[in-house]
Amino acid sequence: SARVLLLKRALFLFIVGLLYTPIWPGDILHVYGFYIATGVVLLTASNRTLWISAGVIVVAFVALLGVIDYEAGWDWETLAYEGMWTFQGLSRRVLYNGFNPAIPWSAFLVAGLAIGRLDLRNAAVRRTTLKISVLVAVATEVLSRVLIWISSEGASPQEIEEIVAVFGTAPMPPMPLYMIAAGATAIAAIAFFVGFVDRNEDARWVPPLVATGQMALSIYVAHFVIGIGVLILVGRLEAQSPAFVVGYALGFFLSSVVFSVLWLKRFDRGPLEIVMRKLTG
Repeated sequence: SARVLLLKRALFLFIVGLLYTPIWPGDILHVYGFYIATGVVLLTASNRTLWISAGVIVVAFVALLGVIDYEAGWDWETLAYEGMWTFQGLSRRVLYNGFNPAIPWSAFLVAGLAIGRLDLRNAAVRRTTLKISVLVAVATEVLSRVLIWISSEGASPQEIEEIVAVFGTAPMPPMPLYMIAAGATAIAAIAFFVGFVDRNEDARWVPPLVATGQMALSIYVAHFVIGIGVLILVGRLEAQSPAFVVGYALGFFLSSVVFSVLWLKRFDRGPLEIVMRKLTG
């Protein structure tokens, strides 16, 4: 029953994400559908199987590079994706070479299943998790720079660009060093903030942030429809000062917190969260 429920919600996110993509090309919801489907398959797998599966998914992406052109469909100047709405183009973009492709990005979710089984409310477990993840993240970043430095000696600018793509830690293409560094950084952040909230759980500012987190889906959609939409309407989307960008982002964040608190005083869940549960159970 849990698997069926998750698959329904995965389908919901996939459809909503596709409808949202023409508005926000960087949408991740439709790919989350595939992440969750992967999680459903591995829902009761052992921790060892989860970590091995995450590694296999990461390696699978590298193997696909030798079979499918990673740049297929992309116009890197405009970030437009040709053939997005054909079966072949959509499949390629969602599974392999889009902004957050299921291969290898679903490895993050699989690793998250393993981390979610840890008792991070236990201070000793949390400290160990934090130390290991920080060490892995830093070591991976250092290794990345060393490999780029060694491999770039005597290389042409074009070759250096390719070397950076292979050994760098940028998300496109999502090579193994990026996946390891990003995953470890995310785990470190989770461990840190679980501890931070544990130490401050009685603070007055915690419940508003909890309320905001409970409406993540609604706020995610609103960040473009409302947040960026307003900038488009007033003609201030591009070429703004850093102070304006930071100020506007903070303003949107604080508005989201206030809205979340007020909304959840009347309703149990956020607007889109209510729709999702009505349709999927």
